[in-house]
Amino acid sequence: MAETEVKPVDPSPPTVQPLSDLKEYETQYFGFTPKAFIDGVYNSMVEYLGDLVEVTQKYFSEDERFKDKVSPELLQESSERLFVQLRDGYDKAFDRLESYLMKNIFHISSTVVLPEDEVPRFREALYKLGAEYDVTA
Repeated sequence: MAETEVKPVDPSPPTVQPLSDLKEYETQYFGFTPKAFIDGVYNSMVEYLGDLVEVTQKYFSEDERFKDKVSPELLQESSERLFVQLRDGYDKAFDRLESYLMKNIFHISSTVVLPEDEVPRFREALYKLGAEYDVTA
């Protein structure tokens, strides 16, 4: 029968990469950076707002009811002002959405451990609990 050997554990704490760089951990956990995702949604929506204003401008410039009543310069200026107003309102609303997403959806609890970090975190927990020796076969 093999004898079990008891070895003292090195008193220095194990070297574990601290989770201080949460952004890197978020990227590992989600497979993308939450900020880049949110920026992509924002940019897409601003592009859609631009498309909306462009289609509206085209409608007014081609419709016979408005063609003679509104000059192309005034229509262009009005379209630009409309876009700025829509974008400003959207910016305010999106800032609130971004804050909510970062705090409630893309927040990673300190209890979440990725599979590649389980062993080092387990050893660190054992060390903190005061395990004084390691049993190896």
